[in-house]
Amino acid sequence: MFCAARSLNLEKALKSLERKLAICLCAFFLAALGSFSCGEIASAQTYIPADMAYTPTAGTFVYNGAATPPTYSTSGAGSGFSNPGADQLTFARTTAAGNTEIRGRITSQSVASTNAYTGLMMRESDIAQACGMASIGVTVGGTISFTYRPQNNNSSVTVTGPAVTLPVYVRLVKSGDTITGYYSQSDPENFTSLGSYTQTNIMPKLYYVGFCSSSTTSTLNTGVMDYVSYMTSVPQPSSDLLLWLRGDLGVTGTTAISSWADQSGNGRNATQSTGALKPALVTGVLNNSVLPSLSFSGTQYLNLAADYAALSNGCSMFIVLKPSSAVATGDPAYFGNTSDTDSVFSQCIGTQASLTSYNSTTSSTVTTTTNPLSTSQYKLLELTLQPGATAGTGTGTIYVNGSQVIQKTTMQNPANVTRNNCFIGSGVGATNIFNGNIAEVILYSNVNASTRAMVESYVLSKYGIGSAPTLNAPTFSPKSGAIVLPGQTLVLNQDQGATVYFTSDGSAPNSSSSQWLGANPITLNKSQTVNAVAIAPFFNNSSVASGVFKVDATTLPVPRSGLQLWLRSDANVTSSSGAISNWGDASGLGNDASQTVSGNRPTLVSNALNNLPAVNFAASQYFQIPAGMSDFSSGLSILAVVKPTSVTAGARVLDFGNGTAANNLLLQLTSSTGAALSTYNVSSPTSVTASSAITLNKFQMLEATSNNAGTATIFTDAVQQSQSTTMNSLLNTLRSNNYVGQASGGGNNYIGQIVELLVYNRELTSLERTTLEGFLLTRTQGLLANSTPAPVFSVATSTLAAPAQVAIEGPTEASFFYTVDGTTPSTTSTPYVGPVNIAWTQTLKAIAVMRGVQSGVTTATYTLDSTKYPAPGAGTTPLQLDLQLPNQSIPQDNNQR
Repeated sequence: MFCAARSLNLEKALKSLERKLAICLCAFFLAALGSFSCGEIASAQTYIPADMAYTPTAGTFVYNGAATPPTYSTSGAGSGFSNPGADQLTFARTTAAGNTEIRGRITSQSVASTNAYTGLMMRESDIAQACGMASIGVTVGGTISFTYRPQNNNSSVTVTGPAVTLPVYVRLVKSGDTITGYYSQSDPENFTSLGSYTQTNIMPKLYYVGFCSSSTTSTLNTGVMDYVSYMTSVPQPSSDLLLWLRGDLGVTGTTAISSWADQSGNGRNATQSTGALKPALVTGVLNNSVLPSLSFSGTQYLNLAADYAALSNGCSMFIVLKPSSAVATGDPAYFGNTSDTDSVFSQCIGTQASLTSYNSTTSSTVTTTTNPLSTSQYKLLELTLQPGATAGTGTGTIYVNGSQVIQKTTMQNPANVTRNNCFIGSGVGATNIFNGNIAEVILYSNVNASTRAMVESYVLSKYGIGSAPTLNAPTFSPKSGAIVLPGQTLVLNQDQGATVYFTSDGSAPNSSSSQWLGANPITLNKSQTVNAVAIAPFFNNSSVASGVFKVDATTLPVPRSGLQLWLRSDANVTSSSGAISNWGDASGLGNDASQTVSGNRPTLVSNALNNLPAVNFAASQYFQIPAGMSDFSSGLSILAVVKPTSVTAGARVLDFGNGTAANNLLLQLTSSTGAALSTYNVSSPTSVTASSAITLNKFQMLEATSNNAGTATIFTDAVQQSQSTTMNSLLNTLRSNNYVGQASGGGNNYIGQIVELLVYNRELTSLERTTLEGFLLTRTQGLLANSTPAPVFSVATSTLAAPAQVAIEGPTEASFFYTVDGTTPSTTSTPYVGPVNIAWTQTLKAIAVMRGVQSGVTTATYTLDSTKYPAPGAGTTPLQLDLQLPNQSIPQDNNQR
């Protein structure tokens, strides 16, 4: 037993070492691949064999790059897919992330066992024996099948197809949360779906793709495949993917192509019914003699149906091509109307490239000058058009193999109009017909850097064309700078399907660090710095994202629900020589207040209030908040600890809007003593103004609330100053000019200091507001001499069906005193130690006292049926209280002593 266990542990250790070696080798080859500028060879990806379930004979894998096309030979023993139990097979695998596709042609198998198997496989793990997986392949007996295991340790499911003979083409595709297996007996352009399955998070962020082989015995079955193509970051059907034509899929015809099927899901097939105008399919010209392209002779082209109106938000074209002429002019892709009206099209002028945009009949063109295209090599031509704010201010950019070649910022904005003359390989009126080869055409109705990088990665993995783009860095939710409570969960995101690795000790992350699995958020129980990096095949690693999180249990009184902005003078302040360039948002939403102009930067004043610093705003100093602040349909609450030192009427503590009188919400100082909250519905303003809300040269807590249903209130140091019931409702709209210390349209600067500022997109409840006021008063302490928040009752004035108990709430450090006979309470009244019994019609009054400062009086009257619950001495004998109290739980009471 000892020897067997020792042997098994050694074997596991060796497999672990093998796995690490495989990852290192993959990383090495991927790094090497990233240095390719162009070469039309995508075979740098390496595959490492692994034996699942310790098969009786060790498997092998051989890549033969000298063959045309290259061959991939996987030798494996064992029983194959087990149901249930551990799979026994050899898996020659490479790492994968995101949406992938692998395809090839099975040409032979070496053993005679009928159920011996060769195929393609995607697998959650390269060492687990019964993990989630999917495979498409064929047995020696000639049965094509699709087998999948939905989850680890589940039974596998097999979908059996018809009898086939070798050679046979197979294709395995992961698209979102669906994996599908396809096959084709002889046509590599048109496949039949054999089976698929869909499951949330169908594969982890890092999984494995490759070849598998089994024999059902200890004899190795060698399955040989050629015409292998592996693709990552495969484009996905979406609302902005308008057209996707692949030379390796959906082509009808060979020497004369009648149809090129659109893979975007929109059915926008390119067709040609005239024989002499049909382009030809040229096989084995890309990816080491594996992939085809379409050949256009200068007289041939394909038609696209009328469509493509959705270009008013911009467009991105990706075309894998090789012009045949160094001087001829041709249009690889054209979307327009007669006489070029409202057209957008790409053009090759020999080895130069151009992008043209028309608005009606007014045109603009950007053209390269460095001959970035080649008549001897396929290249990725990328053309993007980003509309501008006004006519003639759009941006047209041309990239070749992922590198920007030229840009122009005076392009026409495309109109939203149906385009009736659309072609592949020709301009309008069968002019400027393209002479050369086109392998792929992709059109998006937007300009998105993340998508562009993914298409570049896809082209690199598929064709070996271009260079590896750099991944976007991971993002954090909540975002860096958040002040959170113990137990807050941290979620990492990356928008390109990459694997994210992280550290939580401040060290630099790499592929050996902890992997972000998605289903298991990071729990923050202490203040820490989390660093994260994104890694994926055919990408350069992202930059390291760093998130700094402060865990502070004392901030429990700060409601997090609806918190849009939280600026604290003692947190997240970036300054140089006292001038603040960034004031980080502690809400976790990343609404940092920033100032890029050094002369307009507020300054930091140390020990301004209760050992806390303050941010000082002088004339023309302010911060900008990112675009957002959209949805205030549930109201708003603003709390600011401020000390104005000078006031010009209209000075803004904050102003969120789209310029002057454009859906603004603003808190302003109307005079040296007044403050107002204003809400705009488009350009129509309403305001609630308190004429005595502020005092110059003194710190105070200025508050404004609105229920977005007409009522808004202003408070100073927790005391109501003014209220209006005729306020505008705020529209749900993106606000792009958001400022602290300045008006949305500029000017009206606030002059003075701010210690803390909180903005909510809802009206806080009375209890929440009182608790938050107490928290701020405690933090600042310098405000305590002004007031103490009045207490809140758990039951408001009401008619009760039976005796009840009422809890009194307020700041946790306050003491409470109450009466139940309608008299005004004082510090000599009954101290509050627990819920107050209400047994008959009574008036409850209470005050809060904090650090010697007494609050206002809170009052509630509770009415009960006097015949059932008479007051003592009312002439009848009341029922026993312990028999009349309701059998219900006592309301939560945080102040019971």
